[in-house]
Amino acid sequence: MAHASQADATSERWGRFMGDGIHAVDRDRLKLRADGLLESASRYPRTSSQGWTAEQNARGRYEYLERLIDCRSGLYVDTALLLLDPDHRPVARRDQTYEDQLQQIALRQDEVASHRWPDTSEIWRACALAMAPRGRDDSAQAPEPGPEPAVAYDYAAIGDAPPADARTLFERLRAQYDQAVACYAPPLPIPKTAATASRRSERRSRSAPAEDSLSAFDLDSLRHRGDGVIEATSRASRTEVERWPQDVPEDAQVEQVLAIDCRNGLTVPIEQRFRAAAGGAELLRRSAPVLATLTRLAQQSSYGQGGWDEWLGPRSPSASASLCKLAAQRCGAMAQTAAFEIDPARLSSEPGAPLLLSARAIWLDYRASFVPSCPIGER
Repeated sequence: MAHASQADATSERWGRFMGDGIHAVDRDRLKLRADGLLESASRYPRTSSQGWTAEQNARGRYEYLERLIDCRSGLYVDTALLLLDPDHRPVARRDQTYEDQLQQIALRQDEVASHRWPDTSEIWRACALAMAPRGRDDSAQAPEPGPEPAVAYDYAAIGDAPPADARTLFERLRAQYDQAVACYAPPLPIPKTAATASRRSERRSRSAPAEDSLSAFDLDSLRHRGDGVIEATSRASRTEVERWPQDVPEDAQVEQVLAIDCRNGLTVPIEQRFRAAAGGAELLRRSAPVLATLTRLAQQSSYGQGGWDEWLGPRSPSASASLCKLAAQRCGAMAQTAAFEIDPARLSSEPGAPLLLSARAIWLDYRASFVPSCPIGER
């Protein structure tokens, strides 16, 4: 098998994703499009002579796949396969057929469930390289992304200099997540939904029977500010209160306000309210504990608990999941009763970008079932 030269293996043009120096993303072909897709190409060792002439096979050293990628979902289609000579000049080209692309993008329920994004593939590497800043002269080598995506929260860094209140804690964790995603993906398109939920639809939703997991919540308190973050108030017990306030009677009722990032399930108690047992007058309002919340979140993370991913959303029942779905329904989203899949009957009949964009639209429609898209409640 032919091997790339040492000079080529370390070239600024090639972002390697395997140790042999041949498997590499072509930085020169990375282009973010106005529709949010990424044009990409990757080099591979020769694996087959099928479909090429004898002369083409004799000259070709590398295989080279051109593709389009949706870096928010990890969906992609190959658009062309090329043979390159030792100097990376094209020898032959074969455009991928619509049928081949359809097999890549039409995902059955089991394929959807096994899809993970971000992952450690060359698809993610192309996205990460595309989002890495280049030098002013456009020839300086881009900073190399790490060997694998990092979307976990850095609880230790926040614990070294904790914020004064829990709302700021939530915002710092959310900022960490935003920064991690921005390292490999451009922003999502703005949803094409109504700007606000009608009061009539909100009243209908509020009158619907609540799930058991939401029985402790005041559903009229549900708020969404328009960026995937919701807030809701629930009853709390005295055991959930760290350091009972001295000036508050022991029989006072306790409420807790939760902030939830519906993209990923990050759930942080941000506020505690103490009300008189008789009459419900508010006696005290304060931040939820910061360090105790950080410790709990870190423990949940170490056991693989406490969140979901943007691809499939909640994968197990929880109050946070139910609240996000309820908020999404108040914005007009349909409740998802069947497992998500990308049905070929719903995909574009045109190859390339139209096909991939139609798959992304199906995913965004599903995502809207757990990430609300309109303001809810008083701001």
